[in-house]
Formats: sequence, structure tokens, C-alpha cells
Amino acid sequence: EILEQVNTALTGIESHGVTHIGDKCFEVWFTPVCDDDKIVVGLSGVAIDITHRNKLEQQQTIMMSELDHRVKNNIAAVMSLVGLSKQGAQSIEEFAETLDGRLHSLAVAHSALAKSHWNGAWMRDILLLTLQPYMVGQTDRIRFVGSDVELPGTLARPMCMVIHELATNAVKYGSLSTTEGSVLITTNISDDAKVHISWVETGGPPIPTDIKPSTGTSLLEGLVNHEMHGTIELNFLTEGLVCQIEVPLDMKT
Repeated sequence: EILEQVNTALTGIESHGVTHIGDKCFEVWFTPVCDDDKIVVGLSGVAIDITHRNKLEQQQTIMMSELDHRVKNNIAAVMSLVGLSKQGAQSIEEFAETLDGRLHSLAVAHSALAKSHWNGAWMRDILLLTLQPYMVGQTDRIRFVGSDVELPGTLARPMCMVIHELATNAVKYGSLSTTEGSVLITTNISDDAKVHISWVETGGPPIPTDIKPSTGTSLLEGLVNHEMHGTIELNFLTEGLVCQIEVPLDMKT
């Protein structure tokens, strides 16, 4: 790189560029020095260490690219939620309420991720933030058992939406629709780096045996199966919903 700039300057044209030497980055100028006959007899060179500035510029470029990617992903997620919420709504009011709740879960995910500068979010934080609106009355209505685990950023957002969808269903039709009902959430990590989440409802109204899949069910399956590359099993037992979720912590698995 330096030789190319030197050769350019030797032709009588000032050269300017950026070159890397090891871990250092320099901004370099070469100016031809001419005699009275305008013949190049030498060069004047100046090099300024811009290593720190170069790193900041690279970080800014990466951040702008990441921001663009996240904004596009969020817009796509909102558009998908609008479509799903519209399908199952019986009125504009129901559509607005459903969409508002699902958008709130997106906001919760952003809050959880912001605490770690978008590196990830702890499962316990996701549960507390998402379920806080439903944790009223008896303190033991919603219980968390098991080990905490830090989810990567790619899993935190869909996981918030999954927990929100389960909680919304429990409030409308399940164990949280009555004062006696409760939810037990158990988390553990398997030896093959997978997080297992168990959502068990008890004490709610009896669940009909002929229950049909809803848009909420489709959303849950889409979030777990496709976005998180995991598995989900929904068992609508008479005594309450039992949901088993298994998600790989490494998205490549």
C-alpha cells in the first residue's frame, strides 16, 4: 500500500491514503519534491496514527448496520402480529386489545435486552417483566422453579412473546381466570445446551375436550418451531394447560 502511494507521488502527483501496519492504522500523505526544472527529486511524507479513530468508525458502521437489521426485524414482527391479531378478533376492540398486549411483549423484550446492551437476557428477568401485570393478589399464584439461564438476544424477543401468549390465554380461559388458579413455571438446562421450560396450570376452569387450535396456538408454534428452532408441546388437560418447550441455546444446533 505504501509503495503504491510512493510510486504515485514519484510521478508528480500528491498521494493520500490509509494503510494498516499490524494492529495500527495510519493516514498517510506523500508529496513530490521538485527542483527548479519541475523534476521530482524527492518525497515529503507524513503519517498520522488514526488507530483509535478507525476503530470507532468501524464500530459505528457495525452499529448502524445492526440497527438497520433490528428495525427491519421489528417492523416485520409488528406486521406479522397485526395479521395474526386480526384473524382471531371478533371486534375492533378485541383486535386492539390483543395487538396492544403483543406489542407490549415486544417492548418488554427490548427492555430486557437493553440491560445487557443487546447481548442477551436472563430467563428470570423475562418472566418477571412479562408476567408482572398478572402477578396480583396471592403472591404464589405464579411461581418460578429451577435454574436461571441467560438467553442470547435472538431468543429473548420471541421468548417474551411466548410467555405473554401463555399468560394471556391463562387469564382469558385458564387458571388465571379464577382466584383459585395458579401457574408453575419450571426451567432447567440439559447437558446438550438446551433450555427446557414447563408451564403447568392448575385450579382453573375445566378445559373442554374438543378445544380447537387458535391464532394464539399458531403464534406459539411459529415462535418456538421456526424462530427459536425448538419444540413445543401443548396438552389441554381437563385440570389445566400443560406446555412443554425445549429450545437450543446455540441457534446453530
